[in-house]
Amino acid sequence: AALDPAGREVFVGHLPRGMYEDQLYELFSSVGNVCDVRVMVDPNTGCCRGFGFVCYADKEDAAAAVEKFNGYEAATRRHLQVNITNPNLRLFVGNVPKTKSREELLADFQSHLDGVVDVIVTAPTGPNGGGGVPGVQRKNRGFCFVEFKKHSAASAARRRLQRQPRVWPAAADVWVDWADPLEEPDPAALETVRAVYVRGISPSVTEQQLAEAFAGADCGQPERVRLVQSEYAFVHFANRDAAVRAVEAMNGTELAGNQLSVSMARPVSERAKQRKEERRMARYQQMMPVQHHGPPHHPPHGHFAQHHQHPMPPPPPPAPHHHHHHQAHQPPPPPPPPPPQPQYVPAPMPQQPQVQ
Repeated sequence: AALDPAGREVFVGHLPRGMYEDQLYELFSSVGNVCDVRVMVDPNTGCCRGFGFVCYADKEDAAAAVEKFNGYEAATRRHLQVNITNPNLRLFVGNVPKTKSREELLADFQSHLDGVVDVIVTAPTGPNGGGGVPGVQRKNRGFCFVEFKKHSAASAARRRLQRQPRVWPAAADVWVDWADPLEEPDPAALETVRAVYVRGISPSVTEQQLAEAFAGADCGQPERVRLVQSEYAFVHFANRDAAVRAVEAMNGTELAGNQLSVSMARPVSERAKQRKEERRMARYQQMMPVQHHGPPHHPPHGHFAQHHQHPMPPPPPPAPHHHHHHQAHQPPPPPPPPPPQPQYVPAPMPQQPQVQ
């Protein structure tokens, strides 16, 4: 079986254009047993793209390579960037059709990409899933997380989606990036968790019913129950021991015909990473060009302004004095400005269909 590359593979950036596998192997094998060397090349020119990967037999050798070669001058004014690779298995994909369910997205991505093992979606809120079209049920918030079997499969899928972003012919191009990896939480932070995470909840179950079910399982009365979108919930207890007993007693049990999945909740700092991806998509959607029903108005300037700007009305004439023998001759008031002439306004462009 192949060795797990986690912690044993280093990324080497800022490679000189003429450096390939043999030179990289000779350089990096000086600190340990090198199992594999890969230099990324341009398929059109065959030239080095400036980065590659070196995999060692031991994690200690990989750490030593980072220590020795990060900042190493491989050529004149060409210093290497070396660090342990992050075997990220998850991509963030935005602009997915909101009418597709998790199962549909999983099937679509598996037929389009290699190595897809799971798709994670966030359920929308509000009537019709937050959709504005009556009768059209939105099943996601316009983005998802696609998980792969291997980091190499995720990396290849990312490159393919960047080159060919049209996954669905009738939909808009997708937007792809690496998802923030959910690292294992600090053991000290886990010891402070007093809540359990509950999935598989029936849509008919209320927070009160969930609290009663946990209270009847001899694990203590929950302090608070937070049901999120009728799909999952967080049940908070007074202490960690009660939360641990709740997992042991309630995991796998049935409630309103559904089998519950109960586990210890992750620290808040880890769940915040998921919210960060949601905020990233929200910012991306805000940067999309806004469609207008008419052309934007721009104030005239230059020679055009002299002929199309209407003059300001003249100030009213001064009030006549009552001393007629001192009154000066008042000039007649200027004629009123001409009525505005109709200007040519180009017809607005038809709006592009929006992804639902």
